[in-house]
Amino acid sequence: MWHEVIREFIDQHDVFFEIFNEPYGYSDAEWRDIAHHWMQRHARNSDSPERTRILVSGSGYNENLNGVSCDPRFEGCRLSFHLYSWFGGKHKTADAWKQELRQRIGAKNASRTIVTEWGVPMQNKSADFYSSQSTLTTDQAFAKAMTEVIFEERMGSCYWPGLRDGDDFSLLERMNDTTHLRLINDSGRSLLLNSFSGAVT
Repeated sequence: MWHEVIREFIDQHDVFFEIFNEPYGYSDAEWRDIAHHWMQRHARNSDSPERTRILVSGSGYNENLNGVSCDPRFEGCRLSFHLYSWFGGKHKTADAWKQELRQRIGAKNASRTIVTEWGVPMQNKSADFYSSQSTLTTDQAFAKAMTEVIFEERMGSCYWPGLRDGDDFSLLERMNDTTHLRLINDSGRSLLLNSFSGAVT
């Protein structure tokens, strides 16, 4: 499968290749060996994608980058990072979440990291994710911290999910089961857009 995918998209330089999404169930060392095996098969000759187009996931649910980032076998590759408030901690301040995020990403890794998945429940339309209040819910604090870190570190990111029926994290919803879409939470959208303004294009 990978040979076909690489052959099809090798000349499309805005296409990236993520080896394995969320390698949960493997130890950090096992996952790095699996990723290295992929590199040996698919990234060793002139018909291979450039290393900067290869994404190596963090261990677990992509949530820890320190192991893969220190492994010289992945030098030059980009790193894929995920985090959600429900498995990253129960912090109630944006500063505490920012500390958590920077620790999991690693001090020197932000420039090669893409936050390939993150999100918060948007279904509560009255929830103000762009709030400047001192007292925040865990999700508000997480969303504020995540978007600030993405902006400050100029990282690319992908919100999960833009649209998914029945998912509380969905940013959009269908109107009366049609193809017409409606924004669920204005403040969540604003926070997300503000995070992009620092990203490298």
